[in-house]
Amino acid sequence: MENLEEVNQKIDMQNVEETPNCEPNVNESDLLAKDRCDKKGNRCHVLCYGIPMLVLFVAVVILFVLHFMQKPQTVLLPDGQTQSGVILTVNNDSIVEHFELVNILKSDLEKESDRYSKEMAGKFNAFQEKVNNYQINVQNQILTQTQMQNTEAALMKEKTSLEALQERYATILANKERSVQKEIQDSIINATKRVNDAKYKADFVFATAEGSMIVTSNPTLDITNEVIAELNNAYQKSKQ
Repeated sequence: MENLEEVNQKIDMQNVEETPNCEPNVNESDLLAKDRCDKKGNRCHVLCYGIPMLVLFVAVVILFVLHFMQKPQTVLLPDGQTQSGVILTVNNDSIVEHFELVNILKSDLEKESDRYSKEMAGKFNAFQEKVNNYQINVQNQILTQTQMQNTEAALMKEKTSLEALQERYATILANKERSVQKEIQDSIINATKRVNDAKYKADFVFATAEGSMIVTSNPTLDITNEVIAELNNAYQKSKQ
């Protein structure tokens, strides 16, 4: 039986054989010794540096994915804040519907149009009655040739006068309508400028309406209600 000292010596010899010698003066060939040293060094490099670098890489990938999976934040413009390049919108259809002055101007225009229409209808009815009476007199041979010529000339002159008056009223109404539209448009533009200058200072404010080129817009950037409030407040003050 081997004694304890011999057993220890054998264990030491096995450890020496299993561990590659990385010193320059090894007994093995340089290539084989270098290969063993490289393998052991690579294992140490992976353990010492590879794992931390892998953890860092995974963390960067996770942050990258989370960044692009986040929903885009809605751009809001708090009072007094300025953001360059922001575009606001107002809806003209809604403004025209809720602006008090629009209904008043529209009502005035309709009343004037009705007045002209009734006036012209009365004049044309009276003229048509004259024409009917003339035809009856001609059929009954009451009028002389001279009277017929004079009556026809008078009726023609009256007809021309009525047509000219009708055209004149149509021009007046058209000009009045353009004036109303311009007054409403100017009021909307000025109120929009006041709201934007006082609260947002956006670079652009686009008007949307049914059939406009702007198909859709961000509702958080719509200031229609504020413009309507500004318009109605200004109108109430103008009546005082």
